[in-house]
Amino acid sequence: MMISTRRRASLVMLLTAALLLALVGLVQAQGPDGGRAPALRPVPGALQHVGTYHLQKSPLVETDAGSEWVSVIVDLEAPGLAAYDGSIAGLAATSPSVTGASRLDVEGVAAQSYLAYVNAQIDAFESAAAQRIPQALFGHRFDVVLGGVGVVVPADRVEELRSLPGVRAVYPDRLVDLATDRSPDWIGAPAVWDALGGQATAGEGVVVGIIDSGIWPEHPSFSDPDPAGNPYPDPPGGPYACEFGNTEANANDAAFECNNKLLGAARTMDTADILASLGQIEYLPGEFISARDNDGHGTHVASTAAGNGGVMASLFGNEIAEVSGIAPRAQVLAYKICFERWTGTFFTCSAFTSDMAAAIQQGLVDGAQVMNLSFSGGSTPYEDASSLAFLDAYAAGVFVAAAAGNSGPDPDTVGRVSPWVTTVAASTHDGLVANTFDITGPGDVPADLTGIAAVEGTGPHMENDLPSTPIIYAGDVDPENVEGCNAFPAGAFDGAIALISRGTCTFATKVNAAAAAGAVAVVVHNNRGGLPFSMGALGDTTIPSFMISLQAGQAVVDWIQNNPGVTAQIGATVSRQTGDWGDTMADFSSRGGTANQMGISKPDITAPGVDILAGNTAMPNSDEPPGELFQAISGTSMASPHVAGAGALLKALHPDWTPGQIKSALMTTAVRDVVKEDGTTPADAFDFGSGRVNLNQAGDPGLTFDVPAVDFINARDHLWDVNYPSLYVPNMPGSFHVRRVAHSEVDAFTRWTAEPVAGDDWSIGVTDMFAMDPLGEAVLDIWIDASHVPAGEVRMGGIRFTSNRGHTAWFPITFVKRNPAITLEKSCDPTEVAQGDTTTCTISISNIAYADTAFTLNDRLPPQLQLIPESVTGAAADGNGLFVQGGLGGAAPPLVDVAVDPTASPAGYLALSGFGSLTVSMSDESISVWNVPSFQFAGQTYNAIGVVSNGYIVLGGGDAGDVDYINQALPDPARPNNVLAPFWTDLNPDAGGQGWINVLTDGVNDWIVVEWEEVPNFGDGRTNTFQVWIGTTTPDDVSFTYGPSISDGDGGALTVGAENESGTSGGMVY
Repeated sequence: MMISTRRRASLVMLLTAALLLALVGLVQAQGPDGGRAPALRPVPGALQHVGTYHLQKSPLVETDAGSEWVSVIVDLEAPGLAAYDGSIAGLAATSPSVTGASRLDVEGVAAQSYLAYVNAQIDAFESAAAQRIPQALFGHRFDVVLGGVGVVVPADRVEELRSLPGVRAVYPDRLVDLATDRSPDWIGAPAVWDALGGQATAGEGVVVGIIDSGIWPEHPSFSDPDPAGNPYPDPPGGPYACEFGNTEANANDAAFECNNKLLGAARTMDTADILASLGQIEYLPGEFISARDNDGHGTHVASTAAGNGGVMASLFGNEIAEVSGIAPRAQVLAYKICFERWTGTFFTCSAFTSDMAAAIQQGLVDGAQVMNLSFSGGSTPYEDASSLAFLDAYAAGVFVAAAAGNSGPDPDTVGRVSPWVTTVAASTHDGLVANTFDITGPGDVPADLTGIAAVEGTGPHMENDLPSTPIIYAGDVDPENVEGCNAFPAGAFDGAIALISRGTCTFATKVNAAAAAGAVAVVVHNNRGGLPFSMGALGDTTIPSFMISLQAGQAVVDWIQNNPGVTAQIGATVSRQTGDWGDTMADFSSRGGTANQMGISKPDITAPGVDILAGNTAMPNSDEPPGELFQAISGTSMASPHVAGAGALLKALHPDWTPGQIKSALMTTAVRDVVKEDGTTPADAFDFGSGRVNLNQAGDPGLTFDVPAVDFINARDHLWDVNYPSLYVPNMPGSFHVRRVAHSEVDAFTRWTAEPVAGDDWSIGVTDMFAMDPLGEAVLDIWIDASHVPAGEVRMGGIRFTSNRGHTAWFPITFVKRNPAITLEKSCDPTEVAQGDTTTCTISISNIAYADTAFTLNDRLPPQLQLIPESVTGAAADGNGLFVQGGLGGAAPPLVDVAVDPTASPAGYLALSGFGSLTVSMSDESISVWNVPSFQFAGQTYNAIGVVSNGYIVLGGGDAGDVDYINQALPDPARPNNVLAPFWTDLNPDAGGQGWINVLTDGVNDWIVVEWEEVPNFGDGRTNTFQVWIGTTTPDDVSFTYGPSISDGDGGALTVGAENESGTSGGMVY
């Protein structure tokens, strides 16, 4: 019997593009035979809109010359100091992941020699770029991370940067936005404090870098000595920048001398400053052009992670509680990367990824051992400069915590998915900073209607108690307007408190609608389980507003509807309230999901992120009241610094641990008894990763799983194979095998048991008992059998490891059962045999996927046949059958070619507006995803498309990570892939034009037709009309056609072409 393995043969197809750029005057539609277009009519109900996703980009405006500027990060072939592996003759390795050093050395001979080499490469690039593009402006130099430089150039010159010598990649410079008292107790921080000698010394000697909105340096959370009078030791490094006192920009920016708690503070905003000088962005009046915090976010994050212990927090003159950072004696470095801006609804702090990468680089130079980032972005880690800078930091031994994002509870919304950072979700703890809301009548009021926690919103602060006042339920005013999203009748709430349900519209809409109808205050009840929280974006409201829980809200509604003349009061005093509220997922916390194809599931862990009491800036450039040094706010931004602080404590406890070991210890010991946002349903790995951080056990995990930085690069297409402390298989074929190497963290011989936790229709195989020598290792083979799981379904389970020394570790396993990428053919010759005769059988296994894949084959003969063991080739005889496992190389991706054929479209240009077409929700930097009739392209079948505002389609749909205003030369392995690009340039549908989509038929054949009608270029404003026609009857029936207005792209930057799903084959006609 023979076994053969092979790849699938390449598919070749021809994409005909009806490119009519030279025929812009041809308006009348012509058919393929030169006559009139065939009679076409729409197909009703053939389309379904899935959603529209937006990507923020650099805010571009026109210069005086009429062209626009764009910021990019040019990545050169030479890596940065933190990642250099010694591969250049005469230059020794400098990456701690290679040298074994505990920190990155930036001063030694090897470091200085390599920095000189990298800077020479940057010099050569800048010289060549300036010669080619005289207008180029150079920003940050990335010699420690990345190996490259930030550049601002006219948008129509970006492609020229890609072609210069030594350039490896050009990354868009994205604009991204910002995504405690009892919480240290809740996550078990005192357990590690005790192991480190108590709160008075916990975290000492560890430096935490906070990359955020700056810091308020005079805050008591950063005083030296601390509130107990204990001075901080001198740091090992320095000197550090301490950038305060720019009174020219803001007279209130007082000078400040950094201390041994707040070691330094720098503003790394060269890119923002260059764009501001060009008039492309505008700083708000009062912006601190220093490291001082305008927003309060950075001060809150820094004090949560590493603020002094024993600091009394107060709100509006009320003492609330003593607060402490998770690592109270860690030292702080603060890096300001963002500027305040008004979105039209609320204030936010926005940063360019190049400025973010510069902060990461400076943090490495300054000696940060832990970093925190609480910003959005990072959905494409291998094409994002800040994510890659964090990979270099990881290689240099730095533990990074990052916020998962606040776009939940919908699936597949996690932002920071880099496998080398620890991505943190948000859940509740048992405390709440709130006012008190009481029902006061009529008659005797039930106890559960008094003392209700009511969290004040960010609108006007209520300075005095609101005494007993009528309260009116919105549903009694208008049963169709319980959520207050529409106007109420005039006087409906005169002199009363309005009770409104959360949901559908903004909080400001609800509050303003009630105020217009005479309300004196608004109480919004939650519409889902979990804690109430402070409602944001209420700067333009005029009356106080509060949120109460769903349970309390339902009880109040019932009381109002059954008792006439109900009254209520709200106390002005804010206090700390506790209850059985902990370990519920925050509804806003971004979730993982099945769309993730990376091979590592995110988030990694959850931490308290709801109503966290911590620091604030005294002078916010927002709608917040001035003078308040503390605030209680919510977000994954607040959860992430809990994990950063936890990482600092573990680094202090185990100075030799790598960032991978710290992550592993946190994940494998996490608490899994967490519920979803409804307050009852058990949460799962897509909600919380491994669970809620638990420092009661993380300091002594028993074992860890570590991943070298280089493995994240080498295994980027099969990350399930790296030694990660969890397993996620995005395409489970039926059975699967992976290997993990556990490292003992016990300085003694230790025996372990492994208990698989699976389900009725799947199983986990693992060695049930193993032993490790002191600080030794064990190789663990893990087998998963999912052959009985229906296709498309998700399963979650794991392995519980228990040691004879009392350790317990959890290794989560998640997979999605999908159709296998392996096909099997079996044949025998001859097919019929008499008793005693022989036949030769061949089994051929084919990998039809484009990525390498592993396989296992067990084949058993029926009892009537007897295997001749010595005849088996390519496998091992196993009883009356055979066994083989191995790997198959990916199939060669289909080739895509493009050609010009003006007769390809079945109707030439045919305006969709006359067919009752659906409008495409198209705004600047967006992708609108649609379910469509199935069609075939390049050997694949699709039933969804993503229509991108910048003039191209992503087959199969997509998300914000597939939006790019910088056109690529096709093919290009960088995202987006699977592109049909009739007119890829920087378009701006916000300035005009319309998108259309329809399915048209002639009675025999159907076509999906997408049109961009009169959409202007972003810079020069010239309009463009063009279409894509995709036939559903014949494979590879794709054509482009153009309408009465067309240009040569924005500033001449234009791509017309197509590529396959891997970006390895394609072509362009322009």
